[in-house]
Order: sequence, then structure tokens, then C-alpha cells
Amino acid sequence: MDKPANRSWLVLTISLAWLLLVSIAYVYTHKAFSPEMLLVVIKNIWLLGLSALLMSLSGGLGRKIYKLFGVDQSLSAFTCLAIGLGIFSLLILFVGVFIGVKAWLFGLLAGALVAWLWREMIEFWRQVGQTWQRLQPEQLSEKLFAFIAGIILLANLSVAFAPPLAFDALVYHLTLPLRYLQTGQIIYISDIMFWGMPQLAEMHYLFMLALGGESAPAVLGWMLGFLTLLALGQYVGQKFDRPAAWFGIAALLSGFTFSRLLGLAYIEWFLLLYALTWWQVLERALLPGSEQRWIVLLAVVAGFALSLKYTAGVLVLLSLLALLLRGRGWKRNLADLLLFGLLVTAVSLPWWIKNLAWTGNPFYPLLFPAGAMDATRYDFYHNIPSSMTLLQALGLPWYASIWGVEGKLGPSASIGPLLLAFWPLAYFDWRAWTQEQRRLILLATLLLLAGFVLWGAASFQNGLLAQTRLFVVIFPLWAILSAAGFKSAMRIRLASVRLGQIALAIVLMFLVFNVFETLSEVLPKRAIEANFGLFNREAYLERNLGGLYNASKTIQQLPPDSKVLMLWETRSFYCAPVCDPDEIIDRWYHEARLHSSAEEIQATWREQGYTHMLIWEQGFEFVRDFDNAKFNQRDWLLLADLRRALGPGQQTETYSLYPLTPDRMITP
Repeated sequence: MDKPANRSWLVLTISLAWLLLVSIAYVYTHKAFSPEMLLVVIKNIWLLGLSALLMSLSGGLGRKIYKLFGVDQSLSAFTCLAIGLGIFSLLILFVGVFIGVKAWLFGLLAGALVAWLWREMIEFWRQVGQTWQRLQPEQLSEKLFAFIAGIILLANLSVAFAPPLAFDALVYHLTLPLRYLQTGQIIYISDIMFWGMPQLAEMHYLFMLALGGESAPAVLGWMLGFLTLLALGQYVGQKFDRPAAWFGIAALLSGFTFSRLLGLAYIEWFLLLYALTWWQVLERALLPGSEQRWIVLLAVVAGFALSLKYTAGVLVLLSLLALLLRGRGWKRNLADLLLFGLLVTAVSLPWWIKNLAWTGNPFYPLLFPAGAMDATRYDFYHNIPSSMTLLQALGLPWYASIWGVEGKLGPSASIGPLLLAFWPLAYFDWRAWTQEQRRLILLATLLLLAGFVLWGAASFQNGLLAQTRLFVVIFPLWAILSAAGFKSAMRIRLASVRLGQIALAIVLMFLVFNVFETLSEVLPKRAIEANFGLFNREAYLERNLGGLYNASKTIQQLPPDSKVLMLWETRSFYCAPVCDPDEIIDRWYHEARLHSSAEEIQATWREQGYTHMLIWEQGFEFVRDFDNAKFNQRDWLLLADLRRALGPGQQTETYSLYPLTPDRMITP
């Protein structure tokens, strides 16, 4: 017989002490990682935890609101998240305007909310876990989709962990929160026109920036994107099946632009979450005999979407269209339309009040000149010719999918071919769909087509409005219809030819294509190395931002009372608040029309408190040589006169820094 186990505390203590001693001794002499690497890894864990905390607070807040108002608790965790994100942004706005912007203040707010919402926070993550359990891949195709999607997600997470580089993030998505943090309060930032845009997402970025530093907002955006993909999978799985759910996720991640946006601290994944939530609530609101509370919830979701971006007003218009077409009598429809419109206005009103209070224009910088947007700047920004043709507008799904390329003119986004390829297949084998599925497909088709009409019409008004990212709110509908097309394709076969096998091969091919495209961007940046402390922050920024970062460092080293005016450079994140960006590339156009000579311009700038001028030479040369429709020869001659008057300046790669007075001469 075996002897009984020795339960002596002395033996246990000695054994543990010995194991610990050997482990510590070995680690001391065989260092697997440096202290720097450990600190970076700990920081990244903290950023993930902080992001999870904000998601928990928002999800819990949304659920608590439902409980207080006695709303149906069967609503998904992701609907709760969308409502909570909107409410949390208003809390941050209120605190930032009337109390202040401090890390300790946000920490107290978070602590108070945790104490109030901890049960709802646990319930939120329990529901998220259940969603994942239902989505867990079983078939080989699903496992392949999940594996490749995981690679894309992790690659973009590595970018999110690293210092921010993305253009719009450095222009305003992160720069505005940074300026609030530097000032200690949410105030009017006159030198960034985008201050007037709704800032629901930027309020969350402000919270993250205060508590987690410069990379925290992008990590939050990545986590929100991940949860949005789960929300899409949950919905498609409920309406169709699990393979279609994984296709819906794959369809979005096969587009380089959508996957890239996961790690950039932009707002498109916020918009996708709200658009998906809006669609689910709209479905409930349109059911026969549905209660009016669904109209209320629909208006709240649409109002929060509008609090993210002006073009999310598409959801408001589509809601009005859907409510108007209900067969409930014109009086009932009119009452619902009025209720919906009033509530959308009420939910988004804080952002319009903010603009009105500081600039006199609730929709600044739109509608009419106000604040820092005088008539000259307003005309420059809003009168951008459109290159959209009638044929392109009529075939917008084709144009956006095939001719939309990230960073190019026009749609300026690579959305992948899967949405376009599988959408038409949703209408094949029509009798195989249930009555509920047919209703879903018909309604989604009507609203998607209406969304494309609005997108095309807007594109004719202004060249900037052709961009895909401005109309991402219609993409959840497109993904749902494409998922239906994928399910339909899996059923189609003729003799020994099964369309489903070909469809699977196509989906996998384009997912793999995006893996290569993603890695070809991520690896040269050395983001993965930066995440493990193998490539420090300074080296990372110098490698990827080059002259901009070095010029920003030079600016930060100027005397404390310096103020730098930038020409043809919109990105001021790394030199804020010393530098004043040329955020819509109109500063020289504006100055050249207000003043008659270089001497007058220089004197005016000095009166305004500027001590230096920074020119991005590449930006200037591009505008002068290729984007010069609004400029004339006098503009360039005037700039040459000013340069001669200021002297040679200091060159930092492709940037030139000039002192505006002799006493501000720059010493190397």
C-alpha cells in the first residue's frame, strides 16, 4: 500500500522555498527579458485592462438605464454597450466643461461607476461570453475563418499598442483630447476646425489618454471593433446560421481599410456598432404591434450615431423613410416621426449647444461662416469640386468596391470584394428563405439602396463626400445581405458542382490576401518589436514619421513662450500645444487674400503671438504642382517674398522652420 502523503507544514515550506530559490537564481543569471521589455508588456496589459474597464462601464451603464426604465432585459449586451457609450461620452463632456480634465478626476468617476454598476458589468461580460460560445467555430471552414481573422486582429492590435501614426488621429481624433488634457478643461480650440464635429468617440479617447497615455485610445478602438465583430456574428448567426455569421465577420475583415482602422484610433468602428444596433432596433420597431418604446430607443441610437459624425445623419433619414412606409395610418406615422425627430435632436443636442456657445453656429463648421471659419475659409473648405460621374453614382457598390483604393482619390478605401460578390446571391433560391428571412432581406435591401442613393447624391455636392469612410453606417446592412448570399451559395449545386466549395475558396483567398497586405504594412513599421520593448518609442516614431516627428521635437525645444504657425502640415499631435496646424491646408490661401504683401502677413502673425513658421516642403510642393486649382501665381510669389524676408531658416529633413523676428533665431 502507498504511504499517506506527508502533510507537514515544514516539508511544504521547505519545498516551496527551494523551488522559489532555484527559480529566482536561474532568472537572475539567465535573463529572458530586459526591464524595458517587462515595462512595455506591463503597459500593454494595462491598456487592455483599461479598455475592458471602459467597455464594462459603458455596457453596465446601458444595462442599468434599461433597468431604471423597465425596458426589456433581453436586449443584447452590444445594444447596452452602444447606449452606455453614448451616455458615458456625455458624462465626460459635462465633467470636462464644467469641472475639469484631470486623470485623477476621471479615475474617481470610473471608481464611482464601478461601485454603482459592478453587477451590470459582470452581466455584460457574461453575455459577451455567451455570444462567443455560440459563435465558436466547429466546421473546418469556420475554424479557418476564425484563425485568419485572429491573425488580422492581432496584427492590428500591435499597431494599436504602438505610438499613434495615423493621419486623422494626429490631426484631430487624438489631438483634440490631448489639447483638452493639456489645458485641463474642454474649451474651444479655434485652430482645429474639426473641433466643431460631434465628439462622442473623442470623449472616450480623452478618458483613455488621461489614464493610459498616447496608445490607449487606439487599444480602446481595437477592442470596440472586436466587440462589434462579435455583435455582427451574433446577429447573423441568429437570423441565418453560424457559417454565415463567420462569413459576415470575414467580409468586413477582408477589406484592408476596415481591418486597418481597428488599430488607428479613428471612429469608424464606433459607427459600425451604432449602425448595427440601429438596424436591430429598427427591425423591432417595425414589427406589427410593436410598442412606442422601440421608437424611443431607435431615436436614442440614431442620435448617438449622429453624435459621432455628421454623415451618420444617413441613419436618421433612413429611419424616417422606414417609419413613413409603415402601414399604420398617416396620423400614427406622423406622431412617430415627430417623436423620433424630437428625441434624435434631444440626444445630439449637447454637441450643438457646445458649438453654439463658443462659435454662434450649432453646426460649426457647416452651414455658414462662424468662429475661426470666416467666409474665405468656409468657401475654401466647402466648395470642393466633385469628380463623381452619373455612371459611378448609379454603380456605387461596384465603384466603391473595385475602384476604391486606400489612400487614393474617390472612395479612398479598400473594402474587399466579398460584400459586392455575395450580395446578389441573397435573392437566389428565394423560396428557401423563411417568411421572416424574406422580410429581413427585403427591408435591408430597400434601406441599403436608399443609403447608396444618399451617398451618391452627397458625392455630387462635394468631392470629399465620395469617401467610403463617411458612409460606413450602411455597411452592416451590406454585410448582413452578403452573409445571406453566402448561405444561399452554400445551398446551390448542380450535379457534382457545389457552389459552396467555390465560395469558401474565394472567401479564404481574399482573407489571406488581406493578411499579406496587413503584414506588409505592420512589419516594416516594426510595431510588433515595439510592443515587446525591442524598438523604443523614439526610434519607432522617427522611423515612421521621419521629418514630422523630428520637426515636432525641435518645436518642443523652443523657448516656453514660442508659438509656431504651420503651413501645409495638418498633424500637430507631437508638438501640441506649441504648434498651430494648417488643418485643412488653407492657411496660405487665406492669408494671401487678406493681405497685400509679405511684410503685412509677417506683421499680422507677430501680432497674433506667433514666433515661428514651419513649412512642410513636400506638402507645399504637392499643392503647388498637383492640387493648385484654387491658387494663383501671386500666391506663390508672395510666399517666396516672405521666405526671402525671413532668411534661410532651419532645415529638418523635409521641414523648414523660420523665426518671425530676429530675436527668435534658431540655434542648431
